[in-house]
Amino acid sequence: MSGGFGYLAWRAAQKERVRILYRRALKDTLNWAVHRHLFYQDASELREKFEANRDVIRIFGLHFRS
Repeated sequence: MSGGFGYLAWRAAQKERVRILYRRALKDTLNWAVHRHLFYQDASELREKFEANRDVIRIFGLHFRS
């Protein structure tokens, strides 16, 4: 049972790390955007990149797709 709980705790922590990374990347994108309409385009591209890697699991340097 503890193995399952450890995995769930790891997933929750990973979701939080990804959320923080996404927010920081979004803020950097906004800071570099010259115009708001350019920001929206860049933000959409950023979201697509995050969504493309949504199912990637990295454990001990190995990449897996769930």
